[in-house]
Amino acid sequence: DVMGPEGIRTVQAKDFFLSQLSTSISPYEIIVTINLPFWPNDRKWGFSEFSRRKGDYAMAGAAVWYDLNSNGEAFNIHIGLIGVGEKPIRLSQAEDKLENKKLSQPLIEDVVIDCLAQISFQSDINANENYRRSLMSEMILNAFSQASFTVNI
Repeated sequence: DVMGPEGIRTVQAKDFFLSQLSTSISPYEIIVTINLPFWPNDRKWGFSEFSRRKGDYAMAGAAVWYDLNSNGEAFNIHIGLIGVGEKPIRLSQAEDKLENKKLSQPLIEDVVIDCLAQISFQSDINANENYRRSLMSEMILNAFSQASFTVNI
């Protein structure tokens, strides 16, 4: 929720970011509440990002989380990406393809490479589109690798 002269309004996470360094809140509003869904103790998660120097903005980054059913199949998969374009995105096509599957490195790699090939990446002085796509693939695979070793206390 954000509050400003007009009162309190709710902004969904997917609508919060407009572009690089721009959000949907006005200069006269401030974030007053962040509502997060319940996080099960056994949820698997991972995060990986790459920047040229420590503290720089990430050129590519990926956050993943999912749950496992009693058969070891992943469900409720979320893959969020930064560095594709002007705002964070979800890789929903890959999420759908991995849903209710037993995750393995080859499966994740095939799905990720296929889905990333269908996305346009920004190109700038730091990296061209192909480099960013390759870098993003590594960030996603690293995040899934971390998730498979997540130990919750």
